Amino acid sequence: KVNNREWSYDEKIPSERELSKMYKVSRITIRSALDDLVRKNVLYRIQGKGTFVAIPKVEHKISKLSGFTEDVKKQGFEPSTKIIRKERILATKSISEKLNVNIGENIYYIERIRFGNQEPWIFEKNYFPEKYCQNLISIDLNNKSIYTILEDKYNIQLEYGKEIIQAILINSLESEYLKIPVGSAGLLMERISYDINNNIVEWSQSICNADRCKFYFELRRSRPFNDEGRRFKK
Repeated sequence: KVNNREWSYDEKIPSERELSKMYKVSRITIRSALDDLVRKNVLYRIQGKGTFVAIPKVEHKISKLSGFTEDVKKQGFEPSTKIIRKERILATKSISEKLNVNIGENIYYIERIRFGNQEPWIFEKNYFPEKYCQNLISIDLNNKSIYTILEDKYNIQLEYGKEIIQAILINSLESEYLKIPVGSAGLLMERISYDINNNIVEWSQSICNADRCKFYFELRRSRPFNDEGRRFKK
């Protein structure tokens, strides 16, 4: 019922006794199943009130350069996109500094709302130097991965990115797009993406409902090297 959206997010589900009757299994079996779903963050409990359907979160692996569509599909959600705005603009001083282009150079600017299972999760603002992807905005970008378009149509080999994440409060425009109250906790993810020739091909600002996103880091402990260039072992 959760996967089929018969139960809405934050909706209270039936009690253990009711579920036991519905599915004709013991309460012990029901309790075990609910405990497992709580551990997987599919459900959550509030003491004295019951068990509720959790809002799903898309996981971003920080060590990997990937787009929203790729991340969402791999985690079993259905991605979709609504284009709010796409146009060619001239690079201002701030844009030129981010993209390493000249002031006044042609830039493609795209605003999108990214959905997971038809729920608005991220509001994105993307900037692309026109010289690397001419006529990008003439392409139908709804429900498509721009990274895939850059790679397949423009033969851009994306190599790495630099990303900064910071906490923000959602403003009125973001509130309208993400369907959450003004002043809610949000996350701003600012990314600069590079190709194999070290050219900056994208600058993006993604505003995410903090309840919908989580981040996965892989950290390795650095160890000193010996005279032969090998790491010391503990």
